[in-house]
Order: sequence, then structure tokens, then C-alpha cells
Amino acid sequence: ADRRRVEAFYRDQGYYEARAEVSVEPAGPGRVRVVFRVTEGRPTRVASVTVNGLDAAPEAHALAGALPLHPGDVFTLSAYDAVRARIADALARTGWATAQLSQHAEVHPESATADVTYDVVPGRRWRFGEIEIDAPSALPREKILDQALGAIRPGDWFDESKLPVAQSRVFQ
Repeated sequence: ADRRRVEAFYRDQGYYEARAEVSVEPAGPGRVRVVFRVTEGRPTRVASVTVNGLDAAPEAHALAGALPLHPGDVFTLSAYDAVRARIADALARTGWATAQLSQHAEVHPESATADVTYDVVPGRRWRFGEIEIDAPSALPREKILDQALGAIRPGDWFDESKLPVAQSRVFQ
């Protein structure tokens, strides 16, 4: 089980050929030393990165900026997932609240390369609507509304990052 965990760790770091050997050696009376010998093999390198559909959301495309995964990079799961997170965040901050995003990596062990694809379906672009305060009458509705309006303006494009700001302002 430990050998498999070590090999899985190396795969996550882009070393799909990594092999681990485990040996247990005496280390004194009543003690042993566990030794892992790892052969990394070739790193798997990104051959291509394709993002489909993001051009249909130009503001999100601009906000996402340069993505942290490029041809020639070692293919790591953290960089692969970081691209997805950056695209998802850019969509959520520029009005595409219901966008769909999928990712796919095809690893080619024989050439130690990976082709990476992200598919974006932006869907409808959303704006903030009127803010409604649904609270017992004892609460100061106007104060709550004023605080929320400090972060969210009806008619602006939906921006998910403004929601916690509005909540924080209300609960100050």
C-alpha cells in the first residue's frame, strides 16, 4: 500500500513511469528501517493545451489571463486543476453564474506527453437584480439594504466575489 501511495504521489507530480521498491532492513535490536527506492522515469510533458468555448465569454477570457499550464511544462495535477479553477473563477466573476466547465487530459505514456482540453459552455450571462430584504420587522431594513448596496449594484453583471463582501458589510 505504501509503495502504491509513493507511485501515486509521483504520478500527481507528472512522473507516470515512476516505480517504487520498498525494503525493510534491520536497524538494531528490535528496530527496522524502511527504505523506499524510487525510479522516477521520464516526466510527462504537456504537448497541448486547448480551451474551447471561452471566446464566447470575452470578459471572462480577459480576466482569466495567461493560464498556468503551457506546452513543455511537466504535467502536474495541481497545474491542471489550477487552470480549471482560474477559468471557473473568471466566469463566476464576470456574469456567467451558470457556466459549465469540464476538463480532460489524455496522457500518452509511450511519448511521455499529455494533451489537455478544457470545454466551456458559458450559457446565459446574468446581472444582479433588485435586492430584497426578507427579515422580521424589528431589523433595520434600510440599514441592511444600504450595506448590501455598498457591494452589489442592481443591473451590474453578476460577480460571485461580491456576495461575501455584501454579507460582511451587512454583518459589521
